[in-house]
Amino acid sequence: MESVLRRLALKIRLNKIENCGIAAPILLNELLAKKGFKTKLVQGFASLKEESAWHVWVECDGIQLDIASTLHQLKNPDEPLPQVSLSETYEEGSPQENPQVTAQWELYQKDSKQFWKETPTKVQNFRAKILKE
Repeated sequence: MESVLRRLALKIRLNKIENCGIAAPILLNELLAKKGFKTKLVQGFASLKEESAWHVWVECDGIQLDIASTLHQLKNPDEPLPQVSLSETYEEGSPQENPQVTAQWELYQKDSKQFWKETPTKVQNFRAKILKE
């Protein structure tokens, strides 16, 4: 499953859609589910040092798969991967939240077909190509 994560991240970079936002973890979840893995799309918080932000990742067989971290590592191969803590709960302060991204998350939860209709055409075409493979 981690090889699927890395291959998908490489294909995302190759197709120049690294900034597709919440579509990347959703696509990873759909791809792993299609390959027969039991997956769960999780919303929570990613913490790096003293900062936290709302985040989405995939859990598969008890392993947290974060495509955003993999994309960051591919973009900056010389930098050591920062220690990011993923948690479904937030303990203190106010996490950073992007209203546009959380609105996309809510739309996906309500109506996944409409979510994919509203994503950019380049991401829609990429999704179609990836899910056919």
